[in-house]
Amino acid sequence: MSLGRISGQLLQANLTRNGVDLDFRNNAADTPLLFFDVSTNRLGINKDAPASDLDIIGNTMRTSDLRVTSTTSQLANYTLNGSNLNVSTGNINFNAVEAIVASTIETDNIRITDNIISTFNSNASFDLTPNGTGIVDVLSDMKIFGNLDTPSTITMGGSITIGNDASDTIDFNTDMVSDLIPDVNNVSNLGSSSNYWDNIHSFRLNSASLEVPNIKIDTNVITTQISNSNLDLLGNSSGIVKLENLRLSTNTITSTTNLELSANMTLADTTAAMALPVGSTGQRTNINSGIRFNSDTSKFEGYFGGNTIFGGVYSDNALTNVVAHPTNDTIGLTVNNASVGTVASTGITLNALQVDNININGSLISTTTDTNLVFAPAGTSENKSVKIDNIYIGETVGTQQIKSFDNIINFNVTGYGANKFPGSYAVTIPSGNTAQRPGSPVLGDTRWNTETDLMETYNGSNYISAAGSGSVIS
Repeated sequence: MSLGRISGQLLQANLTRNGVDLDFRNNAADTPLLFFDVSTNRLGINKDAPASDLDIIGNTMRTSDLRVTSTTSQLANYTLNGSNLNVSTGNINFNAVEAIVASTIETDNIRITDNIISTFNSNASFDLTPNGTGIVDVLSDMKIFGNLDTPSTITMGGSITIGNDASDTIDFNTDMVSDLIPDVNNVSNLGSSSNYWDNIHSFRLNSASLEVPNIKIDTNVITTQISNSNLDLLGNSSGIVKLENLRLSTNTITSTTNLELSANMTLADTTAAMALPVGSTGQRTNINSGIRFNSDTSKFEGYFGGNTIFGGVYSDNALTNVVAHPTNDTIGLTVNNASVGTVASTGITLNALQVDNININGSLISTTTDTNLVFAPAGTSENKSVKIDNIYIGETVGTQQIKSFDNIINFNVTGYGANKFPGSYAVTIPSGNTAQRPGSPVLGDTRWNTETDLMETYNGSNYISAAGSGSVIS
C-alpha cells in the first residue's frame, strides 16, 4: 500500500486560497465530501453550497463531546440557542442503540418526567391518538383517578371490575344497544334485599320465576305469598282485565267466543241469582247444551240438536206447548198459538178431541169415518151402562136398557118426524100394579097394569084402558 503526503512549500501554497473554494471529492462529477466556501467561511459535508457555517447532508453525526460556547450557534439545520435546539426544516430524530436518557422531556404542552406524562397548560387535554386504524395498547394495569370520557367506542376484554367500595356508583347517560348477560345462570342478582331498583321499563320480561312482595310468578302459575291473601287483577280506571278471549270488568265476564266452564261440576255459591244470556229468537246460537232466556217468548230455553223451551213442553217455535200455570194449578194446552184446552183438578176442558176415529168437538161426538160410534162400558147389572145426564144406556143380565132413575125420558122429534122402533120382535113398556103408577103422570103415559092385566094410558086426569071405553076382549 502506498502512502501519499503533502508537505513543505506545496501544502502552504495550496492552503492559501485567495478567494478560490476548496473541495475534496473522489471524481470530478461526485458531490464533494468536504467543501470549503472561503468567501462565506462555511463548511459543507456532502454538500457543495453550505447554507450555514456547518452544513451536513445526511441524518447522522457522531461526537463524544459537542460543545457550543456562543449564545446562538448554527449546526447544519439545527440552531442551538441557550437550552433550546431548533431545526429550520424537517424533524429532529433521536436514535440510540440502547436508550435516550433524559430526566424530563417537554413539548409545547406535554411534559414527561420519570413515569408521569402530563400537560402543563391550564385545563389542556391529553390525547393519545394512534395513526389511522392503529390502537393504543395498555399492557398492564391502568388507574384513572379522574373521569374517563370518550365520544367513541370502548372495548375492554377479559374480566372487568367496576368499583371496589359500596359508595362507588355508575351513571349511564346513554342508551345500551347490546344484551346484559350473566356469566352463570341463577347466581347474579339485580339489586338486593336492601337496595331495590325503582321502576323497570321493559318491552318484554322473560324469567323462569318472578317475585314481588306478595306475588310470585313461577312458569305458568301466579300465587300470592301472604297466607290467605287474594290475587287481584284490576284494570286502571275504565280499563278491563283480559284473559285470552275473556274480558273481566267490574262484575261482568264477557267473551268474544264461547265461554266454557270445564269441570265435572260447576257450583254457583250464592243466595241471589245467576243471570243467563238474554236475546231474541233470531239471536239464537244453536250450540249444544246452551241455555238462555228468549226475550221474544219470555221463556227460558236450551238447545241440544234442537231448541227446548223450559217451563213446559214446547215446540221449537214455542207456538205449540203444554204449560203449567204459575198460580192457578192448571195445565194449559196451546196449539199453533191458540189455546185448545186446560187440565184442572176438576177435569179436562178441551175445544175438541179426537181419539182414533172418534171426534169430540164442543157438544158433538162423531166418528171421522163411516163407522159406528160404540159406547161399551165394563161391569155387570145396572152398573154396566153409559150414563148421559140422568139417562142410563146399558144392560142387565140378558137385556138392553135405556133408563132414568129420576126423570122422564123424552124422545123428541121436530116437524113431521116420528119415533120409530124398527125390528120384528117387540117393544116392552113399563109394567106394575096400580099402586106403582107414577106419582105425577103426564098426558099419554102408557103402562101395563099387572093388577088389572090391562095396558093403560093417562088421559090427563085418569088412567084409562088403552083400548078405549068399549069392551075389551081378554
